[in-house]
Amino acid sequence: MTVFKTLDIRGLPFFNGYEQTIEAIRDIKVNGVLELILDPKENFTQAFKRWAHSEGYRATDVTGDNQITRLFIRKLNLREKK
Repeated sequence: MTVFKTLDIRGLPFFNGYEQTIEAIRDIKVNGVLELILDPKENFTQAFKRWAHSEGYRATDVTGDNQITRLFIRKLNLREKK
């Protein structure tokens, strides 16, 4: 299990990126962070933020430049989920 992991899903269709994200978050320890590298042209950031929130995770984004958007998803303790 890892505390911090980076996953680059630029150029992938949404559902392929979504499946890879689900697999990657499983390897993250509680209170660990998954960094998603997204293509800003595809604008999947809001969809991944909604997904993270629905799973009880915290998501914050750091806007990059024209080439990448970075989204950080913190895996919370089960007691912290709403």
